[in-house]
Amino acid sequence: MTNRKNWPVGLSTSHFGALAGREAGVFAEYRRAGIRIAELSQSDGQLMAAGFYEHPRRIRDAAEAEGVTLRSFHIPFSQTLHPANLDPAADRAAMERIRRSMHAAAEADIRIFIVHPSSEPIGEAERQECLSRSRENLALLVREAEAIGARLCAETLPRTCLCNSSAEMIAHLKAIPGLYMCFDSNHLLGEANPDFLRRLYEAGLAGRIGSVHISDYDFTDERHELPGNGKNDWPAIVAGLERLDYDGPFLYEPHANAAGRAVITPAMVAENRSRILSESV
Repeated sequence: MTNRKNWPVGLSTSHFGALAGREAGVFAEYRRAGIRIAELSQSDGQLMAAGFYEHPRRIRDAAEAEGVTLRSFHIPFSQTLHPANLDPAADRAAMERIRRSMHAAAEADIRIFIVHPSSEPIGEAERQECLSRSRENLALLVREAEAIGARLCAETLPRTCLCNSSAEMIAHLKAIPGLYMCFDSNHLLGEANPDFLRRLYEAGLAGRIGSVHISDYDFTDERHELPGNGKNDWPAIVAGLERLDYDGPFLYEPHANAAGRAVITPAMVAENRSRILSESV
């Protein structure tokens, strides 16, 4: 069992929008807030605009100049850019683009990859076929990630996406040796987060969480609020992560700004991590 005190604060670059031309200023904000771990999360177009595929080390170097480590990489996703396409041409194109992004991330010395198991909407009539396609492709991507010294983590997703429940995530993890999970505390809509984590533990999957996305929500849809501004039971979530032997950063994925609320700053994220983990006893 791990100890929450050892989880450093981290923050997704999705918080800042497009990085192209802003890398130095963005990572300076990390440094000023005392955040030393980042997840590189950009759309495929944003990565192209930043020159990531031609010069993968450029963003890494900008982060390192401010004392920030790019620990994880969120593989770009869209309605066609995911591993559960049933159309053969769309499937081939998506897998090629996913592989390209993984290899670029590896060149930037990133070794934790986050992938969405599907897009949406997915109807019940096609769900089993989509699950099979997702597992088949994720198994291929796990082997490719392992060959370049990386770990692939399937993210828990909301609404009709695949892996929107403990049952589907457990089935994925058990079907694909070497696949890990990214636990997103803002995505589950049909199951409470503490129950999800308990069921993973009961399934013997301690040690299979490779990363987390931390934010809060209202159980109606994803909101990406700071913890404490939604309905999550944080003491139970933190205890569940400890019992599952999670040993990475407490990595935040809040939306920086939304209508009707104050701007969320990196300094607020760092303070929130200290408060949530100290109160979760």
